[in-house]
Amino acid sequence: RGSENQPRVLPTGGSTSATSDGEGSSGAVCSPSWSPSQGRGPCSQQYSNKRKLSVCAALVGQPKVILLDEPSAGLDPAARRFLWEFMSKDVLSSGRSVLLTSHSMEECEVLCSRIAILASGALRCIGTPQHLKARFAEGYTLELRLSEHATHMEGHEFWSRLRSLGQLVDAEPRRFLINLPASGLDLAALFEDIEAFKDVLGITEYSLSQTSLEQVFLKLAQDVSDLSVGL
Repeated sequence: RGSENQPRVLPTGGSTSATSDGEGSSGAVCSPSWSPSQGRGPCSQQYSNKRKLSVCAALVGQPKVILLDEPSAGLDPAARRFLWEFMSKDVLSSGRSVLLTSHSMEECEVLCSRIAILASGALRCIGTPQHLKARFAEGYTLELRLSEHATHMEGHEFWSRLRSLGQLVDAEPRRFLINLPASGLDLAALFEDIEAFKDVLGITEYSLSQTSLEQVFLKLAQDVSDLSVGL
């Protein structure tokens, strides 16, 4: 049997093989994080191991279409990341199609080429992740990180102008998140201002990111909720 820490090979169909370092032919899942409990049958496994066995059962025979219902639910971060990498490299790259349902927007963004969002039992949108972000995004999120010796930003000309452009959504002693609208925003001027005042204000890091899929989902769900209240 080997020890519980030894990598295990979970075959998914065909003549597959894998070595103890995780390398092998396509069709086998091999990872220490996917080791079932020793000496226990499927029904007596922990919930996370049952999820792993369910995924492996869905892959047996290498079907052309695979249906998965929240495949990473209950998995620890290492096992979840391994599953996503395996699905991307070994399953999706082989030309097979996967239809999955998930509450994890991160999982959808990693695995899905097209996403459909349901809210209140109705289909609200469908498209690629980038299309949904561009269609329903409310702008950008600016993150500022400050040094321990940063001066107080309140009252500074740049900070006042920045606050007038967007909405402060999260504030910690050394970290600020500001939502900025996409329309009318001059990104070049924004970056120039940050570079000009970062030493004065003690800004050590900054980043600008597009609206996430989770924010898109929350926006659509809120729109449905507001519509229901109006009725």
